[in-house]
Amino acid sequence: MLRNLNVILSAPRGRNAPTFRALRRMILGLIGGTLIALIGILYASAQIIFGGTFATLEENNTSQNVLRAVDALAANLDALNHSASDWAHWDDAYAFVQDGNPNFIKTNFTDDAFLQLRLNLILFLQPAGQIVHGKSLDLENQREIPLPAGLLAHLADTRSRNVLLQNRRLEDRLSGILLLPEGPLLIAAQPIATSEGKGPIRGTLIFGRYLDDAQVKQLARTTHLSLTLLPLDSLQLPSALRATHSAASDQAAVLVQPLSETEIAGYRLLTDVYGQPALGLRVELPRDIYQQGQATLRFFILLITGISLGLSAVIYVLAEK
Repeated sequence: MLRNLNVILSAPRGRNAPTFRALRRMILGLIGGTLIALIGILYASAQIIFGGTFATLEENNTSQNVLRAVDALAANLDALNHSASDWAHWDDAYAFVQDGNPNFIKTNFTDDAFLQLRLNLILFLQPAGQIVHGKSLDLENQREIPLPAGLLAHLADTRSRNVLLQNRRLEDRLSGILLLPEGPLLIAAQPIATSEGKGPIRGTLIFGRYLDDAQVKQLARTTHLSLTLLPLDSLQLPSALRATHSAASDQAAVLVQPLSETEIAGYRLLTDVYGQPALGLRVELPRDIYQQGQATLRFFILLITGISLGLSAVIYVLAEK
């Protein structure tokens, strides 16, 4: 009996053999196709979910850092305005605008005063715009230089002079960027009054500080950001931002644009004292959030692939049995 059973088990399967091979191929194809489709669907879904989430986080983070840089520039202007206020509301300055006392010039228009306040320009003006006295200093080389011709041109122009002169009300203030051929200048202009802040107003005091490379580097150190100021016609400005300038649309908007797989940049237009676009501010950042998102996506796909391969192996073994 045992001999007959061994003969039966060892006999060839005949016509059923190809059927089993076809079934095996069908099972393997089904498992492989299902696995590939599953991984593809999960990858696409993960890209939409994780990619969109991390892209939003990256854009928000870049925008916030651009606004940090803008706030740092505003704080710089506030400090300049505060220094100008100390000089504009001062009895000695109030008297100097009227009598032009040379001792006031000798005592206060020193290089040390400019260096201490980090000023490139101090200018006293009478109510009609006549210059009582002014001085300009090259801070880097610590030497006196002529008053910028670009500023004098603004003061000679009636419309520009009416903006720069602060002679109407004691509470008037003006601060911002003034574009000059010599370079962009941060200015603070205030009416000249007594130490008690009373009038009548005797003129305007203007403090100026060039927004040069040294100033930009200081802002970068303060904010721990990589900052660049670009002219409006620079090819480094995105076309969308230049379109914003030409279309006079929302100039306060921040434009975010990836530069590469490892760097991203945020852009913002800066306006001048006349309310017109003056410069483009660019902040460059490493794409840490993007890299983290890509690492998370790769880990997720590897995990799903491993689980799918394990389940496929189990299904195949069960099918074989």
